[in-house]
Amino acid sequence: MKRHLRALIYGLLIFLGSMLLGLYPQEDITLYAKHHGVDPVDYLLEKAQEYKLLLVGTHHRNPLIHNIIIEALPVLAREAKIDTIFVEIPSDQQDTINSFLAGKLSVDEIRMWEGIACPTYFQMLIAARNLGLNIIAIDQPKGLGGSRDTWMAYEVLSFYVLHPNVRGIVIAGTRHALKGIKWSYIIEPSLADLLVIPGSFSIIMWPDAIDGAFPMAVDIEPRLFMGIKGPALMSMNTKPQVCLASAADGVILLPALKSRPSKG
Repeated sequence: MKRHLRALIYGLLIFLGSMLLGLYPQEDITLYAKHHGVDPVDYLLEKAQEYKLLLVGTHHRNPLIHNIIIEALPVLAREAKIDTIFVEIPSDQQDTINSFLAGKLSVDEIRMWEGIACPTYFQMLIAARNLGLNIIAIDQPKGLGGSRDTWMAYEVLSFYVLHPNVRGIVIAGTRHALKGIKWSYIIEPSLADLLVIPGSFSIIMWPDAIDGAFPMAVDIEPRLFMGIKGPALMSMNTKPQVCLASAADGVILLPALKSRPSKG
């Protein structure tokens, strides 16, 4: 009996602790987004006008995320003068990408990781080409050792050395866009940590974050996001105290699947 009572009390303490740490934050985040959130395209434009480089962390093969970027690219190019998109494609594909930009090859001839290759990712590359943007492959080619984040940062920074007036956007997985992460088993800086370009801003996507029909974008307010991990951080081998309060600059909160408008 005492053992069962201790287990019950222990479970209750864990539940209350989780509530205090923000592991069940949907209601607070929804209210915050309702009062402070803006349309993601407007948000990306605002940040692109203020900062020289945007680092956008995505969830691969997520068409909703890709469609937000596709919708934003013409606005970013026209009003923020974004001229370059850096993508998580092996850098040994740059010649192929250049041929694609010149209209000599189709998009599906670019070799990319299976994890990102999907119709909406192809559409994003086509949209960038149609706008006349530079498309720069920054990922580490297969078979090479060392840190992918270090490789990608070197590719981006090298491009900026040669083209200091570039205004760019980096599209990479969320793991690469998180900064200042304290890992449980490894010590490795992320792409966001290594991008030391003055005037960079990191934004991550949070799928199924809010109840509502449309995505909302907000700055990460440390007090509200203290203790909140989100699905990406929950799946990573981070130390317990790691949370979104300082891991990114902004977040695009995507609606839960049940809340999205039907296509019918």
